[in-house]
Amino acid sequence: THHGPTLWAGTNSGSVYAYALEVPGVGSGRVCERGGANEGSACVEAVLGKEIQLMHRAPVVSISVLDGRGKPLPDPYEASQDLAIAPDMTNAHSVLIASEEQLKVFSLPKVSAKTKFKLTAHEGCRVRKVALVLFNSAAQEDYSEHALVCLTNLGDMHLFTIPGLRPQVRYDCIRKEDISGIASCVFTKNGQGFYLISPSEYERFSLSAKVLTEPLCSVQLDRPLESTATNDGTAMHPQANGTHRNQTGQAEGRTEEPPYTLSSPILETPLDSPLSCADLTLDTTGDLTVEDVRDFLTTVDEAENNLRNMKEEEGRSTGILIN
Repeated sequence: THHGPTLWAGTNSGSVYAYALEVPGVGSGRVCERGGANEGSACVEAVLGKEIQLMHRAPVVSISVLDGRGKPLPDPYEASQDLAIAPDMTNAHSVLIASEEQLKVFSLPKVSAKTKFKLTAHEGCRVRKVALVLFNSAAQEDYSEHALVCLTNLGDMHLFTIPGLRPQVRYDCIRKEDISGIASCVFTKNGQGFYLISPSEYERFSLSAKVLTEPLCSVQLDRPLESTATNDGTAMHPQANGTHRNQTGQAEGRTEEPPYTLSSPILETPLDSPLSCADLTLDTTGDLTVEDVRDFLTTVDEAENNLRNMKEEEGRSTGILIN
């Protein structure tokens, strides 16, 4: 069996086109018409090899090529740098096509249907996001398996085995009213996912028992929390703002000045002097005197008696007392 690079394209009408890429090697390949023969450049050609028309004509969401063991092909960069396990190139490959209504696996190079699962017919929902995820075992470090993760328009997650497409588990993840969260959801290769809960916030979740979303972090401080020592060897404990004292002055024997109190200052000038600072106090009560305040605070009976006494004194005639 000959293996070569391919290009797959899906349309909204349920059509899938498979192109065989002819990549020129060293000293071979067709000369590009635009560059000319003098430049010695070669072109990459895409030749249409297969065309698949899905019977239900639902829009195609995802296309993935599986190797001979039914595992997804690694990224070209990871394969070139030996960062991923080499795929099985001895057995026949297959392609997994996910549309909005169903999941289907076709054998390659002869395109024939192997397995399928009608998600819309069984669950009454439509596919929005699809990803192939590697799940590592929490009990055995050397065991892992691939699975197909599917996000529907109802906000729930479905996990299927590949290439058998057997349903494994279902989770309620995103509210079905959260259209923005469903549209923005992305998956990682180890079973985690992110989706928008606001224009500036992401929600993180995990489908793997091995990889948890527990935040594991630490905060590094620039200075220790214990007390620091001064130049003379005495320990100085951390103090709050406003409570710091001059430790150097105390060490030399100088006493601190007592804090200012709210009592009136000592007056060096007599009270009747125009330079007396007692006249500078602010009076917020206006022209009210102590007698006026007392009159305001008296009862109604006392006020009537005082008014009667004032009228009697006004009615009396002034006289001169002669001793």
